[in-house]
Amino acid sequence: MDLEVHSSNQLLLANYKLYSDMISQIQLENVVRLRQYRVKWEERLATWRDLHTRQTTDKFTAFMSTPAITDCPDIKSISEMMKCELNGLMERRFNKLQTVRELKPPSYTCKAVLRWYEEVCQLSLTLENTHRRYVAKLAAVGDKVLVDCEAVADRMLETLQEEGVCSDSEALDLKNSHLMPLIEGWGARHKEKIIRLEKEFSDEAAKFKANLHLLYDFQNSAANIWTEYCSRVTAKNNELSALIKKCRLKHDEINQQLESALDMEMDKMRQDTNDIELKKHLSKATEALDEIAAAYTNFKRDMADVIKNYPDMISSELLTYSVKIRNHLGCVIEEEETVEEEEKDGKEEGEKRKKYR
Repeated sequence: MDLEVHSSNQLLLANYKLYSDMISQIQLENVVRLRQYRVKWEERLATWRDLHTRQTTDKFTAFMSTPAITDCPDIKSISEMMKCELNGLMERRFNKLQTVRELKPPSYTCKAVLRWYEEVCQLSLTLENTHRRYVAKLAAVGDKVLVDCEAVADRMLETLQEEGVCSDSEALDLKNSHLMPLIEGWGARHKEKIIRLEKEFSDEAAKFKANLHLLYDFQNSAANIWTEYCSRVTAKNNELSALIKKCRLKHDEINQQLESALDMEMDKMRQDTNDIELKKHLSKATEALDEIAAAYTNFKRDMADVIKNYPDMISSELLTYSVKIRNHLGCVIEEEETVEEEEKDGKEEGEKRKKYR
């Protein structure tokens, strides 16, 4: 009986052990299967998240490649307006530059050259201010485009967060690693365009300013040569006027004396009572008239002597001016032969004037 009980107990224990082993094996297999399901679910979840992340990244990349961003209508409009207005100002400045052709004697003075130079400088300043104003507008529009692009990126990331694709930290990492580089790249390219535009305009403005200053110095020097020539001619004219006035005053004094003597003789003739006295005073009056005629002849000769050297004097001054202006212009000619020819022409002109008088 005890043996049978002992055998039954052993059998019962063996069954319990086997049952527990079976339960343990089944539970272990369930845990392994659940673990596999969990791993597969996590893999699929990661794949789903990566897919949505890539879709968002591709969508934002496509958005950054749209004409609204790459060829922004606002930037294009401002660029066209800037080009149109700058071309108009440059045409005005070019036309003002062309007026330098009108600066020639006798209105060719240093003041006229300075006024022309100041007007061109004022147009250049207006051109620079206009360019600076439009560049500021381009920069402002570029900043606005960057803000709009970042707002679009934030909305896309908010959608991902609402769908449970990523957390806040993952969305921030995605923005910094994939989306912001696209925005910063566009901003860098836009800034580079503005910097290149400013540099090109600055170089062109500096070159124009240097050339304008050289042109002003050239024109001002030529105007100084003309002013110097006018001053010398004016001095010669004043000297000639003084000599003519002196000669005229001398003649007037002599003529006044002779006319007084003639008037006295005429008065005596009116008072004469016989033919002898009348003939006597008539003879003296005739002599007085002859003396007056001789005085006028002498006056004419003196005046001719005074002005006979004037053409040669003016020709000499003109020759000096011609030589100086040729040297200023840098004309390569044979100076001696040219001077001789001009002196010969001046003498022939003086002889013609003498014959004409």
